[in-house]
Amino acid sequence: KHFVAPNKLFVGNLPYDASEAQVRALLGEHGGYGDAHVVSVKVIRDWRTGRSKGYAFVQFADPIFATGAMQTCQGRPIGGRPVQLRQGAKKQEEGEKVYKVARGAGGRAVQQGSEEGAI
Repeated sequence: KHFVAPNKLFVGNLPYDASEAQVRALLGEHGGYGDAHVVSVKVIRDWRTGRSKGYAFVQFADPIFATGAMQTCQGRPIGGRPVQLRQGAKKQEEGEKVYKVARGAGGRAVQQGSEEGAI
């Protein structure tokens, strides 16, 4: 199953020098609502270099603001790169099974399950 967080957006194709302030400014400027409805912005960074990995997660106060921002800001540039916005997915709960579909011999779909943290 794929769980979706309705008030959270994935922001992709960010430049590697992108900051939280730039992402917040884009959504506030082009979203038409101002950034008062943005609860949090988290640019994902490499732990060694501190450089952005090129994507972020933005949480809004209400799902309607996330939907509006997704419609109005899709493809808008930050640092010369058009951003891609998608609905954010909730984190997997600890102990939940993850199912992957692999192709077996003859092209048959084989379901493989694993538990998070299992070796």
